[in-house]
Amino acid sequence: LSLNTDHCFSIITGPNGSGKTIYIKQVCLLIILAQIGCFVPCVACTITLRDRILARMGTKDDIEHSMSSFYTEMMETAYLLENVTSHSLVIIDELGKSTSNTDGLSIALAVSEALIEKEVYTLFVTHYPQLVLLSDMYPQVSNLHMKTSVDIERNKGIKFLHEIGTGSCEIKSGYGIAMAQYCGFSSALITKAKAKLRLVRNKFPLLMQAPKADKTIHGVSLLLRHLKSLKAGSIQGDALLSILDTLRQRVDRES
Repeated sequence: LSLNTDHCFSIITGPNGSGKTIYIKQVCLLIILAQIGCFVPCVACTITLRDRILARMGTKDDIEHSMSSFYTEMMETAYLLENVTSHSLVIIDELGKSTSNTDGLSIALAVSEALIEKEVYTLFVTHYPQLVLLSDMYPQVSNLHMKTSVDIERNKGIKFLHEIGTGSCEIKSGYGIAMAQYCGFSSALITKAKAKLRLVRNKFPLLMQAPKADKTIHGVSLLLRHLKSLKAGSIQGDALLSILDTLRQRVDRES
């Protein structure tokens, strides 16, 4: 894992039970251990100081205060956004899953972009396939996934590899049905679910895959980030003019 000013926001995808939540909790524990001077169980690491760790995890009702799981989720997220700084670490686990897909995705996108703009070190676990396209719009966003082996068509179920990989997981793999089969669903019900999956893929493509992001947006965002870095840096004279000329040629070539 590498979180820095150039890649501060990581989106983590993968099947339920593959270890996404454990992974982001592990990162928090390693940072706490390092900052209190304890041994950190790893071969090598570079950990910068964080002023706070803010988390939005779990799904629970607060019956005592008449708060639904979604209400609780939104209250905690609002507190997170109000108190976060560029020196914080944020972990978010499946934001928006307590409401409808459209509302949940919209909120997840809005919160993600707010954290990206503040350049907050963030680990964001999600099952929304559209969210991974943020990496096409913002150069500081990277995609990670928990590796699995799935062969649902041949009834081989799902195998968790407990490894982190680059890029996003394959959203069409049918890992939800594979998990249901692994948990003991009847073969008749699994067969019916597979038929429904094919129907959903054909009739509701927007639920299964996100539209291709506009590459122009990504190019403009990357250019602005380069210019911002040059402004904050110490490069001057002919070297600076050479870099600006290279960027100008790239824009002319790609636009």
